[in-house]
Amino acid sequence: MNKKDKMTTAASLAMKELFDISSNDNVLVLTDIQCKTIANAFGEACSKIGCEIETYEINEHIRPLKEPPAELLRMLAGKSIVLNVFKAYSEEIPFRIKWIFKVEENKQIKMGHMPGITEAMMLGSVNVNYVDMQNSAESILKFLKDAKQIHITTDEGTDICWELRGDLL
Repeated sequence: MNKKDKMTTAASLAMKELFDISSNDNVLVLTDIQCKTIANAFGEACSKIGCEIETYEINEHIRPLKEPPAELLRMLAGKSIVLNVFKAYSEEIPFRIKWIFKVEENKQIKMGHMPGITEAMMLGSVNVNYVDMQNSAESILKFLKDAKQIHITTDEGTDICWELRGDLL
């Protein structure tokens, strides 16, 4: 399987497991030139499910964005899922906050916010068995249920310690 197909498979799995996507969904993908192949993988995954999909590509000449473009705001109407798949520029944090708040105004829209996502992430951490991941998390939480302290060290020098108070887990 080539890289494109692997990314589309990972996107399909994420859309099914994280968004419970169906052919009734109407998806908006916000992307840029740097993340276009990843956005295309999500678009193809949504298309295979039978969703309506629109893509808005950020014009690099108007970056960094400070406000959501009017055309993008118009495209939001009627969407049930919004995927933000673009390179993360620190100068665009104000834009991202405004965009998230605008999407969140409609309490029915599900959003995947992925600024800075890379192809390596798509082929690695996005391409997981979500049921196994949830089972592992539940097992760890059960193991830590009565913990008072968590101390993590690694051979590379990480040394982190948390004191737990109350029922944090």
